[in-house]
Amino acid sequence: MIKQNHAFQFLTHVSDSWARMGESIERSIYKDKETAIFKSRKLAELVLEEILINEEIDVPDRTTAAEKMSRLYHMGIITDDVNKSFHRVRRRGNQAVHELRELPMMDALKVHKSLYEICAWYVETYGPLDADIPGYQDPEPEDDEQRMYEMMKKHFNDFLSKGSTKEETESGVEEDSVSSEGPYKKYYGSHLLYQLNKLRESSQEAIEGYQSLSSFKKYLHIKRPIQEELEEKLENASSTDQSQLVFLCGSVGDGKSHLLAYLQSTYPDLMDNFEIYNDATESFDPKKDSLDTLADSLTPFDDEHIHTSSKKMVLAINLGVLHNFLETDYAKDRYKILKTFIGEAKVFDETSINREVEHENFSLVSFGDYHEFELTENGPVSPYIETMLEKIVAETEDNPFHKAYLKDLKNDWNHPILMNYKFLKAESVRTSITRILIETIMKDKVIISTRTLLNFIYDILVPTFVEDIDSSDMFDMIPYLLPALLFEGEQRSTLLKAVSNQDPIHYRSQEVDEKIIGLHNTNNLGAFMRSTITDPFAEEWIDMISYEPMHFIDSKSSKKSIGEMFIRCSFLFRSTLNSSFKDVVYDKYTSYLYAFNSGDMQKLSDMYYEVQNSIFLWKGSPQKNYIYLDDEMENMRIAEELKPRKSDVFTIEKREGTLKRFLMYVVLGYRVGSETIPVDIDYPLFKTLSKVREGYRLSKKDKEDSIKFEEFIDKLLPLGNQKEEILIQDHEEGLKFLLEYEGYGEYSFSRES
Repeated sequence: MIKQNHAFQFLTHVSDSWARMGESIERSIYKDKETAIFKSRKLAELVLEEILINEEIDVPDRTTAAEKMSRLYHMGIITDDVNKSFHRVRRRGNQAVHELRELPMMDALKVHKSLYEICAWYVETYGPLDADIPGYQDPEPEDDEQRMYEMMKKHFNDFLSKGSTKEETESGVEEDSVSSEGPYKKYYGSHLLYQLNKLRESSQEAIEGYQSLSSFKKYLHIKRPIQEELEEKLENASSTDQSQLVFLCGSVGDGKSHLLAYLQSTYPDLMDNFEIYNDATESFDPKKDSLDTLADSLTPFDDEHIHTSSKKMVLAINLGVLHNFLETDYAKDRYKILKTFIGEAKVFDETSINREVEHENFSLVSFGDYHEFELTENGPVSPYIETMLEKIVAETEDNPFHKAYLKDLKNDWNHPILMNYKFLKAESVRTSITRILIETIMKDKVIISTRTLLNFIYDILVPTFVEDIDSSDMFDMIPYLLPALLFEGEQRSTLLKAVSNQDPIHYRSQEVDEKIIGLHNTNNLGAFMRSTITDPFAEEWIDMISYEPMHFIDSKSSKKSIGEMFIRCSFLFRSTLNSSFKDVVYDKYTSYLYAFNSGDMQKLSDMYYEVQNSIFLWKGSPQKNYIYLDDEMENMRIAEELKPRKSDVFTIEKREGTLKRFLMYVVLGYRVGSETIPVDIDYPLFKTLSKVREGYRLSKKDKEDSIKFEEFIDKLLPLGNQKEEILIQDHEEGLKFLLEYEGYGEYSFSRES
């Protein structure tokens, strides 16, 4: 295809003046982008007027361009995409004239492409038929010697002032050296993006070593309860002459290496007393596997040497590897003492809370003992997640993210990432995100390691394809902003897929529905949003979107995205709708969970009654205290009398205040006669039981997902009174019959009234 002199050359088929205007727009983009954007609006309006003439549509003289676009769209004359392009050119044209701030170059390029789409559609629609419309081509800067000279002079001056040149690698990373502050690197033109990129699971920073800690990792370090426990164990171990093996157990990515690196750099005198064995998954001898190597390394702590050795070691090991080692012949033959200690510590027992086991040579700290959040009487909280989010946006000198953010602002780098960073600066947003993550852990049983959390923060701040974002128009930016990234990122990670289940657009209440109706009928979008979203941190994005009256937004997709943005921001920010999004069932369950783990069994009385009621509803009941023994398949069904009573089968020592170690489920016991049957109630099961009590009919999948509750009921049924009497229900005739055992092999059969 022959390249055109400019993207609008094909307009000569329609109008030479349009073509000349298009050429003028293209030539001025790199010289005066505001003028180019304003002229683009003028050409778009000329095309708009010509469409009205061709369609023979008369409009009043004072009809605005936006109203004309709206009319053509609702009449089905222009497509949704063309309508979006018209409005984009109109909005950017308005801002080029009225706003004091300089519009970014990407806006001029986006307007240029939108104008091409409008003009191409016009020529395709109204002819001439033989018009050749080439594909879109980007505008190119003129090869102007004077401009080249000025550019070279500017870079030369920069070189003199900064002390070096700017180097750009193929990966998109740029580095600026500043003599007084050290190197500041950029990624795709952004200092902030370069820093955020370190949070990704795939980044070099995600690879932990136990020997040293970078300044970046030192900044992100958060002191957690497990650190306090480990420090105490190390202090005790270092103060004795006996051999000491300190186990630091956990899973991949939970922070074992980071914690050891922090202690190495912070308490070198203490850590010098210990050998660190950090990776129990590798072997340095090709003739041995990792477990052989581990067995050799632990020789000072085997049954033969443990009482004569003075070796001190910290063993950082994944629980799966530890379990495999205990199954080897080494453990059975040489490490019986060690194996006994691990068994008594109940490190693999999920029902154990307090695993403190005193031993003269061994001690153990496990990440598995601690959750990502804590339980309080007022609901779950996570100082860890809240602190990590706060560290990202803290306005302190040692915060690399904040310093990079300020540099991007100074350089006028306009991108959704900056807006997302401003979103995260709102305390209400950080609190909401923390709550969402806690709920996701409870509801979907997701495990959030430190590595997973950092990657999550990156994912909600940085759009998937950074280089594809080509507009600072708020309507174009919505899919790339934090609310959308948070709830529509199911393809990016397992965690975001689970978080999408908490999307507030799925909540339904009278208050929310009334707000949505009001949103679509308001003439003042900004005032309406401010009346709902009262958080001052939301002001900037509301200002950016409020200059457009809602009735000018014709596109269904645009209206949908604005509506979703409004609901999600009402959920994340402080707003009048916050209480409308409360999950009553979840709040109720967490209060029961705290009562159970704090040993306050009296506060579980209501839960005992609710679950007992659910037992009868699960199987069905013909009358009080009777439960069906068969499934709901036939018109004739049989039932037995069953009277379960609550039993304190699993009691926890009474505790008060914040709980840092706890079970993630409630254990209830029901006694029938002399036998007690326990049942574990986690949140998913509790929610299902709540729905059943409200009349929900169970599906096959519900029963498969709740197989443990099915097994619990199956254990209860033989304990009922079925050996003494059976109630027969005839649904077709509406009759009941009672079959009773009279003794000596005799039965009586009677009709119930």
